[in-house]
Amino acid sequence: DRMMKNYKSIVFSKKHLAGSTGAAIEVYDKSKSVVARFDGLKRVYDLTMSPCGKLLCAKSAQGYFLVYSLETLSLLKKVEIEKNYDSVDGAMIFSSDCSKLYNVEVCSETEEGSLCTVAVYDTVDFSLVERIVLCEGMHICDFEYDNNECLVIGYVRGEEGYSFIAKLCGGAVLHPVKITKSELDLYTALKCLENRGHKSGRFV
Repeated sequence: DRMMKNYKSIVFSKKHLAGSTGAAIEVYDKSKSVVARFDGLKRVYDLTMSPCGKLLCAKSAQGYFLVYSLETLSLLKKVEIEKNYDSVDGAMIFSSDCSKLYNVEVCSETEEGSLCTVAVYDTVDFSLVERIVLCEGMHICDFEYDNNECLVIGYVRGEEGYSFIAKLCGGAVLHPVKITKSELDLYTALKCLENRGHKSGRFV
């Protein structure tokens, strides 16, 4: 549809499709009728939907995210990023059991530069459960779930920097497997297509 081309991000479930223009979010039902519209947003370019199809999370580049109920089609919560932390576009995902939301955030307090962290939120009240601080120079580009395991794809900066795929488990990035820059570009391109409403492409 021509209308869909105006969206910066598109996500869908068996019951709903949601698209964000950056300033507004529109939610459609299976018949492609608009059932909700949320206006007055700023720089909301990234959306993610829970696997259960009940929650929609919209992330703003201005340092907050919004949680909507797809059952009541209403705003549940606005979560401000903790002081000294700023939101990074992309890289957020619900756990496969819908109990947690993983969000990549950046702390800019270090003298060497920005320090990438993964904030974990409880989806009952979206309180912060854990903040996983990554190794210096490590950055996560995106998440993927495979057989209930949370996988991350990213890169490490520096003279001996490299791209990798790894597991996110127990508050740490485990067993990183080095990949080429071309493979990283391919995977991130596939995720970009997925976020534009195309069928999901898996890391592995």
